[in-house]
Amino acid sequence: MRILLILAAAVIAVIALVLVIGFALPANHVAAVRTQYQAPADRVFAALADVESGATWRTGVQKVEVLDREPLRWRETADWGAMTFVREEMVTPARMVTRIADEDQGFGGTWTYEVTASPSGGGSTLTLTENGTVSNPLFRFMSKFVFGHYRGLETYSRDLAKRLGENAEPVRVD
Repeated sequence: MRILLILAAAVIAVIALVLVIGFALPANHVAAVRTQYQAPADRVFAALADVESGATWRTGVQKVEVLDREPLRWRETADWGAMTFVREEMVTPARMVTRIADEDQGFGGTWTYEVTASPSGGGSTLTLTENGTVSNPLFRFMSKFVFGHYRGLETYSRDLAKRLGENAEPVRVD
């Protein structure tokens, strides 16, 4: 019985510590990665702007359904559940901004996609920036120390490379 009480106290202490750290972390964060592709900027932009085909090339995404065309709103069903997004800005072929439209997730924010042509010609660079907010202190702890703010950005950038028939490694931008 004493061992069970000690174990229960230890579990409660760990949960309390996680919550204290979560409350101490800032609710907002910015993370960015930059990836060089051999494909030209217009091809890279066309691939990332075609959200409807995301289920065919993005890791974990099983289904994408368009809800509205103007502004573009869509729901992604993935390993982690369903989430609705809206495209807030699109400047072809250079910039796109998307936002999580669901406000009951405990987290939210935007992704900004900036595509530039390589000065030497032929290739391009994607800078992908997440401006995130995590209101729930438990999610905040998990986002920072378990999942990492860069993980989704890096996975997306690698998946995009595969979609383009390439291998590319994103670099974290400070």
